[in-house]
Amino acid sequence: MNKTKNIQYILVFALAVAVSLSFPLEDAKAYTCGDGSDAATICSDPVLNCDSDADGYLDTEECGVAGWEITLKDANDSNATVTYSYAGCATGLDTCLDPTQKDLFLIIVPADDPDNESCPANTLSLLPADLLYPTAGPQPYWLGLTVHTIKNSQVSGLTVGDFQKAVKMTEDCSTDDPDVAGDAIAGLPTLGVSGQVYSHVIQNKIISACAGKTCYEALSDGSKVTRTVDYLTQKHIVNTFNHELGHMMGLSVNIDRKIGNHWKVGTGAELDQFVDCTTKGSSTTCTIPDVHPGPDIAGFRLR
Repeated sequence: MNKTKNIQYILVFALAVAVSLSFPLEDAKAYTCGDGSDAATICSDPVLNCDSDADGYLDTEECGVAGWEITLKDANDSNATVTYSYAGCATGLDTCLDPTQKDLFLIIVPADDPDNESCPANTLSLLPADLLYPTAGPQPYWLGLTVHTIKNSQVSGLTVGDFQKAVKMTEDCSTDDPDVAGDAIAGLPTLGVSGQVYSHVIQNKIISACAGKTCYEALSDGSKVTRTVDYLTQKHIVNTFNHELGHMMGLSVNIDRKIGNHWKVGTGAELDQFVDCTTKGSSTTCTIPDVHPGPDIAGFRLR
């Protein structure tokens, strides 16, 4: 009797296996999430709920599959929209999203922007045309980041999922505190995270430091080069802009109660606490860092 039952169980098990093998297997994707595949491969058949570049946007959003878009105003047509996506884009990564490259939307409010309430009307902006250090490339300088720059007056809506990877940076004309070149709300990119660059404080600082002196910039190799006041002012503004932007992207793991999320003065890191200008005799030498060291790059995050 026991022998018969055992045979029956074996037959039932074999039948179950045969039935399970008869169902068709799902076709395998050409890639698995985060395996380093190129954008074309990813966007040909994106994996659901995958974020290959870990920037907070799903591959389906960056490839245009989910209808991701950012709405921009147009002077002649308030209903005009621009859709950023990888799929079908022919204008390059300055306007397209790429599932293999981290993306950040940056709203810049210069002094002459009509929406800038921190500067008197008709104030000329001191921000240079090229504010950002190169964001894509090899260490130790760059973050592997695609920045999409948007004017404040263009933005009428920012929508994707529950939040938008965007930060705002305002040129502030105040000189109330001559010791502060910039500040920012530390955190991760959302519409509530913003920072200021006090461009006129920076300009006044360089003018004062170089008055009646020969001005130099100290280079990373230990040498120094003669610079004009305008050059040093512009580089200091770029340094401060990127410094504050860094605070809004989680950079600087060197946290010290005395200096906050900064490196100590003289380290040469972009998040050095101060731009240091030292006067000796008839010359002034300014050290203006423009390098993100390895620990800061490792701390960079968008979510």
